[in-house]
Amino acid sequence: MPTWHELPEKDRLAVITYVKTFSPRWREERVDVPVPLPDPLGATADLLQRGKALYGEAKCGECHGEHGKGDGPSAPQLRDDVGFRISPTDFSRGQFKGGSDVRDVFRALSTGLDGTPMPSFADAMTDDERWAISYYVLSLSAFRDPLTGERLRLGADDVGALNAAAPTAHASSELALDPSRPGAVATRPAAPVRFYRGVAGEGR
Repeated sequence: MPTWHELPEKDRLAVITYVKTFSPRWREERVDVPVPLPDPLGATADLLQRGKALYGEAKCGECHGEHGKGDGPSAPQLRDDVGFRISPTDFSRGQFKGGSDVRDVFRALSTGLDGTPMPSFADAMTDDERWAISYYVLSLSAFRDPLTGERLRLGADDVGALNAAAPTAHASSELALDPSRPGAVATRPAAPVRFYRGVAGEGR
């Protein structure tokens, strides 16, 4: 399953709406209450080192691999809840099933991923520990092309701007990692645009 960021957001939302017609669950099941997330810790070099250590202690590498490439020793045996073969995420590609913001990774660590072998670590780790791992996981794909996994050819000024930006600056990865538009790094999330009744997005 590739990324479809090249499609306008409005088109992606239209496809999602259509896909939801395939199952009656979207109409019949009660919507769960959203999981509240605490504000993220600020990223620091020490926090990344702590996250690296916790990644090993929590045995994340058993599935995701020592370097996060999805090639851990348990990877070939993984199955989803239906029994089909499932591969752990390759963190070095920067393509995440639930979103690539640090809050998205923290949420996956906190709730687990239903239907997959990914468990919840909410009871096994503190919030600070999960933030540390979340930042370390994102660091494994930092400044890499999400399609090829190759390191982006960014100048020192671009890397410095991205590293120095406020935590909200990377709400749009399309802008944050575009080496041809260093001046377009966001300082705040884009104002939402209403597409349809009850459906809003960034408007791209």
